[in-house]
Amino acid sequence: MEVGNLSPREATELFLRCSRTENLGENIAKEVTTIVGELGCLALTITLAGSYVAATDHVGVQDFLSRYRVRRSEVLKRKATRNAHNYQESVLTTWEMTYAAISTKCPAAVEMLSLLAFLSNNDILLQMFGPSASVRNTASSTEWRGVVSPDVPLEEVVDEVFETLAKYSLVKWSESSGAYSMHKLVHV
Repeated sequence: MEVGNLSPREATELFLRCSRTENLGENIAKEVTTIVGELGCLALTITLAGSYVAATDHVGVQDFLSRYRVRRSEVLKRKATRNAHNYQESVLTTWEMTYAAISTKCPAAVEMLSLLAFLSNNDILLQMFGPSASVRNTASSTEWRGVVSPDVPLEEVVDEVFETLAKYSLVKWSESSGAYSMHKLVHV
C-alpha cells in the first residue's frame, strides 16, 4: 500500500496537534522539524508519534527522537532488510513504540487490537462488546471475552480499552455513525 507524504509544514502542524504541544519555543520548533523530517512526513507515522508524546506522561517532544532512534535500532536488528524502506521503518518503529506503551498502560487494549484485526475496520460498535453481545449464554459464545480481558468482565473495561486506543490514535470515534473506525494500515 503506497502512502503519500505531507509537506513539512503540514506534517509539523499535524504533529503539534496530535502531541498537544502549544508553547513553541525555538528549541521545540527545531525539534519538531527534525522529528517530522526523520519520520518522512508520513501522516500515519506523524499521527502515531504525536499521539505517543501526548499520551505518554514521561515523554515530551524533546525526548521523542532519542527514544525513537533507540527503538528503531532495535527494530532494524530484528527485521529483515530485504525490501526495507525508510518510510516503512519509521511507520514500524512508531507503531512498535505505541504498541509497547499501550501494553504497559492497558493490556486489554493490546488484546482488543488483535481481536479487531478479525473485524471490519469501520463501524466498530461498542455494543458488540457489551453484556448483550452474545446470542446465547453458552461457554463458546462468551469465551472470546476472556481473551481480551481475562481478569475483569469485558463490559467493565471496554470504555477504558477504546479510550486508550483512541488516545494513541489507533481508533477514531465518529459521532455521526456512533462507532469507532481504524486506519487501514493499523488494521492490517
